[in-house]
Amino acid sequence: NGTKVLINSILVPLILGFTYFYVFYIYINTSEGIFSNILDKGKTFELYMGIDQLKKILSDKNVLLLFWIHFLTANLVLGAWIATDAAKNKALQFIVLVPLVLTYFVGPIGLGVYLILRLLAAQKLKLFD
Repeated sequence: NGTKVLINSILVPLILGFTYFYVFYIYINTSEGIFSNILDKGKTFELYMGIDQLKKILSDKNVLLLFWIHFLTANLVLGAWIATDAAKNKALQFIVLVPLVLTYFVGPIGLGVYLILRLLAAQKLKLFD
């Protein structure tokens, strides 16, 4: 089944990971952008100094692309986990559809909805597999 191969494969996250690395490497080495200035001055933690700094960082289109790749990779991995867990627990496919769509757009909310539905449907919530 093609879907199972795609869900269980590391191919898509691997491609996104290499793309992220490539864009980051090119950006650092060919630009006087925000990241290169921060890295050159040893001010790495300024990335986490609040919403204004985040707004400044994301105003750069290259950084926004990096953020999008990062976001997409994390949500795809989370979605793959939800799909795998749902299959393992024999959840009905239509129950998993809404959390998967939510996970793509707003990852933590999709995960929360899935875990609540899983708890209600199976009446079990394990912290560990």
